[in-house]
Amino acid sequence: MDKKSRVRVRPISNTGVRDKKFQRFGRQTKIPLHELVVLMDLEKGVLTSLDQYLAKHKGIPDRRIALALRKLISGSAQRSQYRLVVVKHPSLPPDPGGAKSGQRHSTTESHHLIVERFEYLVSQGDKKGIAIETVMSEFDVTERTVRRALREEQERRESQAYRVEIQQNVANGMSLREAIFVAGESRRKK
Repeated sequence: MDKKSRVRVRPISNTGVRDKKFQRFGRQTKIPLHELVVLMDLEKGVLTSLDQYLAKHKGIPDRRIALALRKLISGSAQRSQYRLVVVKHPSLPPDPGGAKSGQRHSTTESHHLIVERFEYLVSQGDKKGIAIETVMSEFDVTERTVRRALREEQERRESQAYRVEIQQNVANGMSLREAIFVAGESRRKK
């Protein structure tokens, strides 16, 4: 599911008719579980009384409650103000995400394999475009991934050459600062 088609859900906490606390004097009485109470709660999007109703009756004998529940499950916005949505249970541990540790390969390893295969194909006489397509099909990656791997390998090689040139300049008697400056100048000329 892509990000554009994802529907944002925000939980709404409504109080059911039986859950309301009234300040009473004398004896505390609970509102009895009646079909009309369940209907009023369903219209408000509250499911606690429906759960108690189902436990008591072992099903839904009242047709009005079944229709109200259908409205919640698949009703349009004109039929019901609320809609039931399936979400992961909040008490579950968080999803660790990602691939399993045994299945995961580092990007540099996979890019190195892609570059090796590409260079082998080019050395065998394939044209670059054909070599890229072959690597794409063998490693099941996109052209963008192949080109990124080739570009990163090129940058790594240039960086290594730059470091080697600095070390050679220092070995030839230059100060480190002069060696870096000379290597930078020769790099810019290329």
